Amino acid sequence: MPSRTITVSTEKWERVKAAFAPSIPTDDETGQPEYTEAEWPFVALKQYVAGMVRSYEQDRQGKDNAPAYDKDIMTVS
Repeated sequence: MPSRTITVSTEKWERVKAAFAPSIPTDDETGQPEYTEAEWPFVALKQYVAGMVRSYEQDRQGKDNAPAYDKDIMTVS
């Protein structure tokens, strides 16, 4: 199984954080962000990949036959 580490250079990290910051989900009850600015880009990337795989599998196998959405389909470390 291929294994890679996703790296964002220090010089580019502020740009990445700024792009993802407006979409950080908040807790409905407290209004507080569910993730920090530093965590959210990685969480969002994992969600994007999981959603893309789920959509592909549903298109190929049908909604009733495709595997369940797998939020942990990839690890970012």
